[in-house]
Amino acid sequence: MLRTVSKRTLSLDFIAALISASMRSFKLMISPLLCWYQNIESVLQILNFFYGFFQVFEIFIAIGLDRRQMVVN
Repeated sequence: MLRTVSKRTLSLDFIAALISASMRSFKLMISPLLCWYQNIESVLQILNFFYGFFQVFEIFIAIGLDRRQMVVN
């Protein structure tokens, strides 16, 4: 089943994908720089926590947009 997607939804999806990719690349870039820290595990766990939090937030935004489009249609 095909459904019409607005330009706004596509742009929000693109922005979310861009932020997600930039966070992944940030984690990859910062990992070698932090190797001289003794607590690299805790630093990576903190980065993973914020990345996971962002993904949950992104899901809530997607659900909210989908419900709003259902009400409009």
